[in-house]
Amino acid sequence: RQIRNKETYIFNIIETELDKIKSKCFLILNMKILAVGNKVFTTCFMLSGVIGKEVNDSNDALNTVKQITKDDEIGLILMSEDVSKDIREELTEIRNKNPIPLIYEIPPPGSKVEKVEYRDLIKQLLKM
Repeated sequence: RQIRNKETYIFNIIETELDKIKSKCFLILNMKILAVGNKVFTTCFMLSGVIGKEVNDSNDALNTVKQITKDDEIGLILMSEDVSKDIREELTEIRNKNPIPLIYEIPPPGSKVEKVEYRDLIKQLLKM
């Protein structure tokens, strides 16, 4: 009888933890995506149903990102590299403080592919 009670107790704990995980997954899957960049960049994403926020420069983009990180409904920010390249250090700090929303930089339409130094990025994230 005592073993049965322990099994029930453990089962209830596992079930409770699974419910917590399910609710977090549900929240993440229901979060919105926001595109931040120039008119062409945001319009391209808006055509696919993504919310767009047009910005004029890097400072405007940084202020927008700071505002958005307070919004619990936004799970992913897609930023145009032409506005994010000048504020990468600030974006890294924001990423370190706020894992959600995820901030992902994308080359703007018509740009050239740049080589990314992932080691340098990791060092920057780890502040080495």
